[in-house]
Amino acid sequence: MTQARSRVHCSKARCAGFTLVELLVVIAIIGVLVALLLPAVQAAREAARRTQCSNNLKQLGLAGHNFNDTFSRLPPGGGAQGGGGGLSASTDYGSWLVYLLPYVEQTNLATAIDGAAGPTNRRVSNAWNARVLPVLIRNFRCPSDEYDKNAPVSNYGASIGPQCAPGPCSAAQSPYRTYCNGNAQTPGWGYDTSTNYGDTSDPAQTRGLFTRRGALIRLAMITDGTSNTIMFGELLAGQNGDVYYSLGKNGSAGMNTGWAQSDSGIAINTTIVPINTFLTYLDPNQNRCNNWQINVDNWNITFGFRSRHPSGAQFVFADGSVHFLPQSISHMVYNQLGCRDDGQAVSLP
Repeated sequence: MTQARSRVHCSKARCAGFTLVELLVVIAIIGVLVALLLPAVQAAREAARRTQCSNNLKQLGLAGHNFNDTFSRLPPGGGAQGGGGGLSASTDYGSWLVYLLPYVEQTNLATAIDGAAGPTNRRVSNAWNARVLPVLIRNFRCPSDEYDKNAPVSNYGASIGPQCAPGPCSAAQSPYRTYCNGNAQTPGWGYDTSTNYGDTSDPAQTRGLFTRRGALIRLAMITDGTSNTIMFGELLAGQNGDVYYSLGKNGSAGMNTGWAQSDSGIAINTTIVPINTFLTYLDPNQNRCNNWQINVDNWNITFGFRSRHPSGAQFVFADGSVHFLPQSISHMVYNQLGCRDDGQAVSLP
């Protein structure tokens, strides 16, 4: 009788357990659920990163307004002190970010940069020689950009609007010249010729809010409306050859000043280049025209706004509002948003 009960008990135990097939089915179901949830988790993480980028842009927009309230003008995009015409690595007075340091809780760094000994028209090189620069500022970086997280660069550029950025290659290899070199009838809405890269200290020769040589522009000069004019936007630091020169990552002996340097495409950007024109090629021999469509040294396509956010990039406008512009935006509308005074009625998409 005891033996019979024991056999029945063992039989029930076997019936209550999992078979190998059942276990594999459960594991497969769990794998499917994880695969289904992973995109949602990644989307949530990207949403958080995008929000951080938006907040960084918002703070820079507020800083720009505070600077304008203090000095009755926006910070220079670059150039020598007071918006002078000379600009080189040895005379660079700093990018627009250097000017905004006191307005983004970086007063001590601004004081240290200004206090570096040397000729007054060499603020950036003085700070480099005094080892005040480079400095990594986390709020200048967007977490969506996978480029070296410790590089002292910025993911935000100042808009020069629809200014030309001629490249080192042939006209055919600089496809965006047609929108800004006087071919107003091709494609029918192009802009007349103006200074390349905003290389002027004369506001009358500019279209956007900033220039590489430091034209002094006031918010009052925005006749198209502050809510319709781009101030700052996102960029990918590793997709501009100037990063490799300024950081010495291609064997060059450039100053490692990163975001502080104004003579580069990591400081000012044009709306002539469509949003999210991605670049992935750096020629080992510094041939700027090899694979010109994706070459980070082809200036005609590198000085553009771009991000890792799906399908577009974020911008802060001159009224301080932050907007996401899709990369599918009309090229004409995009350039009209970049220009401060073309008189064109335009609405955000």
